[in-house]
Amino acid sequence: MTIGLLGMLMPLILYVDGRVIFGKMLQESLSMYYHTGMRAVMVGILFALGVFLFSYKGYGREDDVAGNLACLFAIETALFPTLRDGETGEVYKRISVVHRIFAPSPNTLRSPNSTRASDIWRAVVTGLLMEAQL
Repeated sequence: MTIGLLGMLMPLILYVDGRVIFGKMLQESLSMYYHTGMRAVMVGILFALGVFLFSYKGYGREDDVAGNLACLFAIETALFPTLRDGETGEVYKRISVVHRIFAPSPNTLRSPNSTRASDIWRAVVTGLLMEAQL
């Protein structure tokens, strides 16, 4: 249950602590917190989620595969940061491409008729349903 709460509270933790401790405003995406003082917290949460997802054995092979893939996505998202605003280095651009593969932007996942509020609601409901199954 704790790991599910950690995953669901990650956006709030990053925003509140970033605002209170570092005076940072709300970032464009969760990935952008990598370039703030909240980097260690973000990477730590993603690694904790990844390790849990890898070690958790579900009810069948499908659950195990899904957990292992989610582990890979969480850890790769932590290891390959998004491109910082104004960054022009070729190496950073390549790292950012890897990041976009493992942590696609909500804009690439959003259906044409959905709104940001409905996307957030869908993510919350999905997280709660996953928590209830654990």
